[in-house]
Amino acid sequence: MDRRTALAMISTGVTAWGAGCLSIDRAGPVDFQLMNVTGETQHVAVTISEHDGKTVLSESYEVGERKPNGEATVIREEKFVEARNDDRFAIDVELSSGESAESGFQVMCMGRDNAMELFVAEIREYPEKGDTYFEFEQSVCG
Repeated sequence: MDRRTALAMISTGVTAWGAGCLSIDRAGPVDFQLMNVTGETQHVAVTISEHDGKTVLSESYEVGERKPNGEATVIREEKFVEARNDDRFAIDVELSSGESAESGFQVMCMGRDNAMELFVAEIREYPEKGDTYFEFEQSVCG
């Protein structure tokens, strides 16, 4: 094999490998998880919208109180939307008692091995006051 043939083969292999990396940009599923860590059942309205304002999830949930062992009660919406890395979403959550919060998240782990896109809203309470509040988390690429 002459040098030009060898370089052409290497070049073709690099191009094919690079094309495989571009597949990371394909759309994939995003999951949402609502957790209740309070001692009371919570009624929650959830709206998740794309960056351009299009609503992709609008639901009301009744989430039971935390379990006797202290573990949160969880509701999960699997694959509620398809998204690509860098897609952004806004979330609005409101309890029937009036407490509300807003947050946002950005898809970052799509296409990575053993990684999933998960956005979490937790309903928590201040033990001394009994007031409720929200905390937000999202999956981290590992």
